[in-house]
Amino acid sequence: MKHPLLLPLALFSTLLGCEQAEPFLPTVTFNRMDVQSLDWEGVAADFVFNIHNPNPVAVQAARFDYALAFEGVGFLDGDAPDGWLLEASGSSELALPAHFGFQTLYDMVQAVRGEDDIDFNLDGSFGFDTPLGPLDLPFAEAGDFPAPRRPTLELDRLVLDSLTFSGADLTLDILVDNDHGANLRFLDLEWDLDLAGLSVAGASIADLGQVEGASQQVFSVPMSLDFLETGLALYQALTKRSIDASFSASVQVDTPFGMLPLDWSRSRSLNLVR
Repeated sequence: MKHPLLLPLALFSTLLGCEQAEPFLPTVTFNRMDVQSLDWEGVAADFVFNIHNPNPVAVQAARFDYALAFEGVGFLDGDAPDGWLLEASGSSELALPAHFGFQTLYDMVQAVRGEDDIDFNLDGSFGFDTPLGPLDLPFAEAGDFPAPRRPTLELDRLVLDSLTFSGADLTLDILVDNDHGANLRFLDLEWDLDLAGLSVAGASIADLGQVEGASQQVFSVPMSLDFLETGLALYQALTKRSIDASFSASVQVDTPFGMLPLDWSRSRSLNLVR
């Protein structure tokens, strides 16, 4: 059965033209992106749109098609051939699920260091079957969202501040490279350090600090070693010019999407700076 409102809609659009009929036609606007799952590799999210029906009665849309593009590059398209019901004098939500990897997305749109706000466009149409024939209304909506870039952490250098027969004071410098455009803050760092094959230190740091967008920052982790616990072998290793180091850590990174956990481990031979 045809809805009685479809005939006036068709008449408005055909006789008056789209501009005059616009107050009576449904509209589509982007509302939000609902994140379903997120990690440093990618995101599964629903692009949620509001379809507003200005008319006092519900209208059955007969069909719907859409195309989602990032930075003008097509990514996702589809249709809902059965349509859906537009609520009277209000908005109906339409959620388009999408899953994509951030690196794939960056490569596709050729994003460079420090550019991680990805623009998107949603184009399409929704249609009605009217007594005068099909009535299809196009729409075009745009927005953007932040796509996190995984920061990299490297062992920079090991500074031997003091060395005695009973112990040593050292400072381990960690170089953090933030490829993301926004600032990233590193919280709740849990770390462990092996030197010369011996587990020598471990601790937690509530707030390691912040790295500005598209920049590097060196964080210094001080530690004190007791040779009564670590043994004479470590003392002998610290008297040499270099030492094998293995560092593992877990940290919470404050991103535009919220907190993301980051696990990291590195092993390399470090020159001892005295």
